[in-house]
Amino acid sequence: MGRYFAVVLMAALFFGAATLRAAPGTVYVRSLMTRIYDAPDFGSRVIDTVARGTALEVLNPGERWLKVRHVKTDGWVNDLTVSDTPPQKNVSLFEKRGSDLSNRARRRASAVVTAGASRGLVSESRVRGGDAGINWRALEAVESVTIDPDEALAFLESGADGGEK
Repeated sequence: MGRYFAVVLMAALFFGAATLRAAPGTVYVRSLMTRIYDAPDFGSRVIDTVARGTALEVLNPGERWLKVRHVKTDGWVNDLTVSDTPPQKNVSLFEKRGSDLSNRARRRASAVVTAGASRGLVSESRVRGGDAGINWRALEAVESVTIDPDEALAFLESGADGGEK
């Protein structure tokens, strides 16, 4: 009896998770921007583009796509690009004045070493069988590139990503 109850409970949780957003309400764009399509398909025509944090009224929720209204435009957004709560602002611990974290910071590997290790790369001294042919300076240069969210949004809005406007 207990096993049967557990199976029924798991099935209810599994299938119920897809319907958590079943009631019409409001969702918020959580990616830098999202496109509103005229049909629940990435290949369909793009009706509008909305920025991060924009509130969208849910008209008809689906399993992977939500029919939404933005201002006077009705269309479809993929559920991976929206959330039930507004996105939080970016917070930096280093903006607080008068706080020197360097003497209390835990020592760890540099970002370059960590990035290389996550890709299965190790320094030449640890490579068995000779030089791995890794250009560490190039890896460091790639890892040092940062992209401003405003620049990324401008890039996406310009259509330079190859998508439709």
